[in-house]
Amino acid sequence: IDVIPSHIDLLQHQDVLKNISASRFRLTTKLKEVEANYDIVIIDTPPSRDLYAEIPLITANYLIIPSDLKPFANQGLTNVKQLVKEVNEFRASSGQSLLKIMGVLPCKISTNAQYQKYVLPRQMFVIPDKYDLPLMDNVIFERTALAQCLNETITVGDLEIPNPQSIFKYEETHANAGQSATEFESLAEEVLSKMAIN
Repeated sequence: IDVIPSHIDLLQHQDVLKNISASRFRLTTKLKEVEANYDIVIIDTPPSRDLYAEIPLITANYLIIPSDLKPFANQGLTNVKQLVKEVNEFRASSGQSLLKIMGVLPCKISTNAQYQKYVLPRQMFVIPDKYDLPLMDNVIFERTALAQCLNETITVGDLEIPNPQSIFKYEETHANAGQSATEFESLAEEVLSKMAIN
């Protein structure tokens, strides 16, 4: 697994990139150069409607939309659908196949039993019923271990540097991470299954 992190400084370059039409295909071109080295590439986009969200959507084959399913988050689904429509018009005009929405992924979901029994089913129903979007089969619950593995740090001299760990690596030393690791493994299997069908 290779990880290429982003950096906050990229925000300073967005205005320049907007004026360079080739920038929209640069990620696609770079990934084509290394496609023999990877089975799957996952691109985590910012939760905004800007160039840094548009470029990955032009490049990707599938889109997973993470959501906590709360009403405020759901308001953004209409914007996501509109962005996908515009991106697909651009993709079609450049001879690319259309981006497929794999589904809305319920994540950061409370483990409270009453919430899961009474509120969550209604929130999940809204996604296909009101927004006409598919819903992923898996759910990622908000668990302490998941938050902890993302907040791991290392100390270098006087500096405390972020050192987030994968939930699978974190599980090796923290037994309470097992449920989260299982949820992500199940999600991975679902994604692979849906990619094979399509």
